Amino acid sequence: MSLRRSLFSQKLVASTLVALFSSAMGFSLISLKAQAQGFEKPTGSSRSGGVRGECFVADKERPLRALVDESNPALTTQENPTLLFYSPFGEPASGILEDGKSVPSKVEFELLNEEEESVLKKEKIVLSLPQQPGIVSLQIPSSEVRLEPNKEYFWIFRVICDQDDLSANPSVAGWIKRVDSVSSSDVWFDRLDRILRSRVNNLENWTKFLEQFGIQDLAQSSITELKPKADGQLNTTENEL
Repeated sequence: MSLRRSLFSQKLVASTLVALFSSAMGFSLISLKAQAQGFEKPTGSSRSGGVRGECFVADKERPLRALVDESNPALTTQENPTLLFYSPFGEPASGILEDGKSVPSKVEFELLNEEEESVLKKEKIVLSLPQQPGIVSLQIPSSEVRLEPNKEYFWIFRVICDQDDLSANPSVAGWIKRVDSVSSSDVWFDRLDRILRSRVNNLENWTKFLEQFGIQDLAQSSITELKPKADGQLNTTENEL
């Protein structure tokens, strides 16, 4: 890990302490502590940290998590790779919420460079969230940014439960780096793309992939493509992306 990235990670934790009082940043403190610990190891902080429980969780057995490997950064040769997440959020079966909890309807996605600057035109993308738990996909929009070769980026995927209480918003985060096609034999996001596109005809391979994250029972479930909040339409993909 580079010294710059290490310092960046430490500064993210420090800025979160300020954010809890100034609302300058939307991270969960506990989540960021977990992320910061992971930055010193080959991990992408794929699981959400603990929050105080303001979010209603339809799937209480599995946390919000990013379906990424444990490398840091995860690699891609693509300008606009697709990220996968498992969302445990949804509407209560009874239609009645537990006391003090809310149903999240949107997520925020941010992408920063190593200088801690947003590389997105709008600084963050607000996306609609499905009403039921499941696997969701997010392709980094080409209209916002194209990843540059041999540069590392820090992404943040944050579920909004409470606009005023930062600690109520679960998040996952990690590093991604675009490389030349010949520079690595194990390019995570390219391999993921191949698995996604062949999952209907190679269900066994897709099931083994999901088993890494404890969600192999969803191998035959659809994947919901997240769309910008203003769009209002979610695209459920039954077969190929």
